Amino acid sequence: ERINAGRGEVALDAQRALAERCRAIGAGPTGWYVPTVRGGGKMRVRMVCLGRHWNARTYRYEAVRSDHDGRPAPALPPARADSRPVPAMSEPWYCCAEPTEKQLARV
Repeated sequence: ERINAGRGEVALDAQRALAERCRAIGAGPTGWYVPTVRGGGKMRVRMVCLGRHWNARTYRYEAVRSDHDGRPAPALPPARADSRPVPAMSEPWYCCAEPTEKQLARV
């Protein structure tokens, strides 16, 4: 199976590799966090942003996680640091949401 990712498709083996890489990064020292939005509510997702951090309070990207722990956003993995776009993305950064066990079982 493939998933349509906007301007391109992501093959099943690439989906697995991306999910595993996101899980490994999320388990790292500057890993998963639950974003708090403008009104103070918590999102129902654990995520980590690479290259730039998405601030859920200001709706802006920034170098550090100022709305969470003040730590720098983790760097992009070397394969992405060259700014080649991820399917459906044109920026040299992206965010990973923690995949659920059910989602992992599908890939």
